Amino acid sequence: MNKYNQLFKQQVVNFYFEHHENLAFTLKHFNLAAKS
Repeated sequence: MNKYNQLFKQQVVNFYFEHHENLAFTLKHFNLAAKS
């Protein structure tokens, strides 16, 4: 599970840097992804 968490965190970081001007969207997107 730790390996998965590290991968997920890396995806969050990558997504954030791609959309750094829209932090609210980033948080919303990954909050929904974490629930599904």
